[in-house]
Amino acid sequence: MSWEIFTRTRTTTTTPSISINNKCRIGLNRATTAIFKANAVEFVLLMWDSDQSRMGFRPVVKKDSRSYGVSYAK
Repeated sequence: MSWEIFTRTRTTTTTPSISINNKCRIGLNRATTAIFKANAVEFVLLMWDSDQSRMGFRPVVKKDSRSYGVSYAK
């Protein structure tokens, strides 16, 4: 068996989406970030739909014990 070079691919989308890396950090694309910034989102509740294997975020006005903080890169 010979080695083949893996060609890295990138997908660009204007649809709000997220990604999760191998260190379990959640990344938001520009479309998602723009929505969050426009609504001044600082904390979110992470939601899971097990039937359709989807994740979602619910913005919360003030921190609650179940919420996660949102930080924005410069």
